[in-house]
Amino acid sequence: MELFLVVAVTHFIALLSPGPDFFLILTTLFREGRHAARCVCLGIVCGNIVVIGFVFVSLFMLGQLNHGILDVVKWGGTIYLSYLSYRCFAYARHADFTPDTQMDSGGQKVSEKLKLLFYGIQSSVLNPKNILFYATIILAIYQPYTAWKLCLVSVWMVCIVLFWNLWLIHLISHKRALDWFQSKIKMMYLLSGLCFAVFAVVLLFN
Repeated sequence: MELFLVVAVTHFIALLSPGPDFFLILTTLFREGRHAARCVCLGIVCGNIVVIGFVFVSLFMLGQLNHGILDVVKWGGTIYLSYLSYRCFAYARHADFTPDTQMDSGGQKVSEKLKLLFYGIQSSVLNPKNILFYATIILAIYQPYTAWKLCLVSVWMVCIVLFWNLWLIHLISHKRALDWFQSKIKMMYLLSGLCFAVFAVVLLFN
């Protein structure tokens, strides 16, 4: 129980730290609405499942994380974060946020939903910090926990990420928050673009 509490607290602190996933959800919410942001959330969850699966496969088959794959993820993540930064700065030049229409638009085509889902998967998978974080957590519980306990903890972590991100969307979509964001939309895009750029630089030189 003590070990699980340590895992729970560590995971919660990590969720409180804004990362690429948070800013991707934020910019998607502003640009395409609540339903689109939820699709991104689902993609992020799928990406977390892929990351956790990769950690388990690496431990089972190799006994350690594959550094070659980490290098590929590092460069892919740097390029992807740079692309997101560019998109945010481009959006800032033509910032237009109308919450009455944007927040309730749920008519995306299947292809658009799949694209948003893929954006979320990319954000999660192409972030080596996700791999290192989940690897650290799993390594801490790998020996003392049985297989079914490892599965339960993994499912718990994925569900927490999903509920946390959906709660953020609900919170940001509140009328007072929307009114504030409407007056600060250009600044928020610029801030998001700057954060993506910083994430890319830190990832490149880490």
